[in-house]
Parts: sequence; C-alpha cells; structure tokens
Amino acid sequence: MGISPSYVKTPRGQEEIRSRGALLDRPMRNLLLCIDGRRDMAALQALVKACGAPQDALRKLESLGLIAPIATPPQPNRADPCDAAGPDTLQPMDTASGFGEAPHDDGAPLRARMLDLIEAYLDPVKTYTLHLDIERCNATPALRALLPELEAALAKALGAARARALLANL
Repeated sequence: MGISPSYVKTPRGQEEIRSRGALLDRPMRNLLLCIDGRRDMAALQALVKACGAPQDALRKLESLGLIAPIATPPQPNRADPCDAAGPDTLQPMDTASGFGEAPHDDGAPLRARMLDLIEAYLDPVKTYTLHLDIERCNATPALRALLPELEAALAKALGAARARALLANL
C-alpha cells in the first residue's frame, strides 16, 4: 500500500475555528472542523458532501491557508479506540532534586481519545458543537466535564451499555 494524501488544519485554520470569524459559511466551517489529518481523500470527499460544502471546498480551504496537504501512511483500522494502549507517561528523574519533572496537563491524551470516539462512532456533522467544545478545552478537568455530553451522544447512537463501556477507560 502507498501513501494516502490528507489535510491538516494550519494554525490559521485552528484560529478560524476558535474565533468563529466571518471568513467561512457554516458548511465550510463544519468541514474545516472535521479536518484532522486522519482521513484519506475518499473520506474527505464524503465529508464535503455530508457538510453541504461546494465540491471544490478543500481547494478553497487550502487557498485560504486554513488547511495544508500532508502525506500520511494508511492507518490500520482499530476495532475500538479505547482498546489502544496509551503512551508511557513516566517522566525522567531529575537527578539534582530527586524528583521527576511535573507533567504539564493540557488534556491532550484525553482530548485525543474523546475525538477518536466521535470519529469512530458518531456523525461529525451532528456532533459539531461537541467536537468544537472538546477541541477548545485545554485541561483535563474541563474535558471531564464534557464526558456526560459525549456519553449521551454515544448512548443515542449505540445504546447506554455500549456508551458506558467505551467511556469506562477514559
């Protein structure tokens, strides 16, 4: 298998999402929100249609400097995003003080797992607001406050028992 082209948001694109500027209409903003570098071109074209954006939406977003093309290796399909082992979180020991450096808690691992659940199980257009709220959070407590909303969306799509099981490891 070769390399599949994809797109990621640029810093300017991330700022456009945060600021909700007047640069984009709703379908284009919805599409921009869903661009994360994980989808191949076929999935991106399906999103263009699902969002109701024009056929040349990706080209327009790129010309505005909101997204940039990347080449990504094909991602293996995971049965369940919650089953993946997280990264090693041990910090190296500071030999001068005897204590490890305190990790900075920006919520990135939890944010990534929550967004993985949305991508794997929910319609990105229907969960636009939740997706945006998760992206805006910059600390674990704020992300944990969104877990009931994520659980409700998962329960609606998959049933309460499956939703609880998926969220149990978060």
